[in-house]
Amino acid sequence: MIKAIFFDIDGTLVSHKINDIPMTTRNCLKKLQEKGIKIFVSTGRHLVEMNDMPTNNISFDGYVTLNGNICLDQNFNYVYGTPFSENITQKLVAFFEKNEFPLVLIENERFYINYYNHDVELAQKSISTPLPDKSSYCGKDIFQGTLFIKKEDEHKVLHYLPEGCKFTRWSPLAVDIISTTSGKVNGIKHFLNELNIQREEIMTFGDSENDIDEIVFEMKTNKAAIIPTDTLMGIAAIDKALIYKIKKRSHTKRLVLFVKDISCIKYASDDLKKLAKKFWPGPLTIIENGISYRIPNNKLCLALLDKLGQFYCSSANISGKDPIEKSTDAENMFNKNLESIVVVEGQGYTNIASTIYDLDKKKILRLGNIREEEINECLQSNNVSNR
Repeated sequence: MIKAIFFDIDGTLVSHKINDIPMTTRNCLKKLQEKGIKIFVSTGRHLVEMNDMPTNNISFDGYVTLNGNICLDQNFNYVYGTPFSENITQKLVAFFEKNEFPLVLIENERFYINYYNHDVELAQKSISTPLPDKSSYCGKDIFQGTLFIKKEDEHKVLHYLPEGCKFTRWSPLAVDIISTTSGKVNGIKHFLNELNIQREEIMTFGDSENDIDEIVFEMKTNKAAIIPTDTLMGIAAIDKALIYKIKKRSHTKRLVLFVKDISCIKYASDDLKKLAKKFWPGPLTIIENGISYRIPNNKLCLALLDKLGQFYCSSANISGKDPIEKSTDAENMFNKNLESIVVVEGQGYTNIASTIYDLDKKKILRLGNIREEEINECLQSNNVSNR
């Protein structure tokens, strides 16, 4: 039985197309509370930002803010927090004062930036949020940083990133800087401990990189995840038995094992290595020794694999029915199993299933976007990956 649900704000509760929470979402939140289910915010935002957002007129049961670094009760009182260490704070402040990149330092009661540029304006506009005040550090605890930088420029600042910190990207133009040991899951765990709620009794909803830890958290509690992939929408789980059960799938039919890299495959032949080198990550499923493997070319899937190493995946459908095309179709397809599922916003990239090549039988079992002649040409080459 679900007792609590944690919601991200941006792109999950709040649509920035209308800069509001859709009425259908508001009605759902109200119905959840009427059923006695507690609802929580789980966000990378600061309380000061939320005061001006459409969520401020909804009575939540608590708030996980700053990616789990500060938790607030229903009356916005501080109940839990994990500020940076003194060493990390000193290094971030030194970076802040160099003024080489726009950087926000976030304290318990305020946040401020060193300077603005066009990227800051665009990123803040994309989440319907005013520009932060310009100010200077005054010696208080720092809980998080926000750095305005494009993905391709991250290498320019890695030497400034203090040991024990990591980036979590929430925009093409910005990342949050948080402790490697922190994340929204830590804030969620605080509330679970306080309320004596078990991990399997919650659901989480989110849509960006800083929600990856929540998806991993859910999957480790033996839940399946409905996720976008580089082909169809998929249903993923650590325990393949869960997928068979939810899909009502015959156990005579294989599931694909998504892997982080080829080192996860214990006995990989030279032929498998050739195909992996040319087509992975990508829409080619390779069968060897009776097991189906793939590395999908999808940012979310790769982020999950980075955390989990491997997991099973199949198309998101009940066996015999067409796969869903987008996450919003999950409720109708899996309505009887939603307590066992976390749904990640998105849609299939091509809605064309991967090509399946059986190395044991040397034949294609299903044709997708990768053609048979491409596979044969690859296998006849002398290039073998050393991975």
